[in-house]
Amino acid sequence: MLEVKELHKNFGEVEVLKGIDFSLKKGEIVSIVGPSGSGKSTFLRCLNYLEEPTKGSITIDGLMQEAGNHKNRDIVAFRQKTSMVFQNYNLFKNKTALENITEALIIVKKIDKKSAEKKGREIIKKIGLEGKENFYPKELSGGQQQRIGIGRAMALENKLILLDEPTSALDPELVGEVLDLIRLLVSEHISMIIVTHEMKFAREVSDRVIFMEDGIIVDQGTPDEILVSPKNKRIEMFLGKI
Repeated sequence: MLEVKELHKNFGEVEVLKGIDFSLKKGEIVSIVGPSGSGKSTFLRCLNYLEEPTKGSITIDGLMQEAGNHKNRDIVAFRQKTSMVFQNYNLFKNKTALENITEALIIVKKIDKKSAEKKGREIIKKIGLEGKENFYPKELSGGQQQRIGIGRAMALENKLILLDEPTSALDPELVGEVLDLIRLLVSEHISMIIVTHEMKFAREVSDRVIFMEDGIIVDQGTPDEILVSPKNKRIEMFLGKI
């Protein structure tokens, strides 16, 4: 359902992604691990054109975009194939938990307000925040805010959910509740790409793990092949330090 070919991304003179080839099957869960600054988050942001690739092509569910060869309406259609969960939540501070979930349903999906609110309440219940519908982000814990962010992605029912280090901004005691919610998504066979530093979690939920460094995919394989018995010495060194 996802095919990436020769993906490059430059920021000025700095080449952050150096020719990524990648594919994802429907329902597959892939975790991306590696040191900070290796291009993991940039790769995710390129997949939904939050960052425009410098070179290469991305195809999601039959819709292809080539770097430098598109119109704004093409990008809008392309972005509706994916949902993004950010490490810093990215909630609207002036909107309630329910409004944060329903906003995109109304504006992007063109669902009427009554139907959007019904669906939003169902999502709120599913993510374990029933009774918090009218709370604003400042009234919620970090873990609750991130659950709202994940709930927003769930509500859109897009083909692919991209999670960019969804627990990195959380206090340690709040990490578990967010990981439990991601486990729920995994059980529903939703296609996901997860950038994470939670190695134990990546091993548990992933069908495949990718190790990135210096803008390239160094190695990939099953969770055990990459995280338990890596053949690559660089990966072994990385795991030894964490």
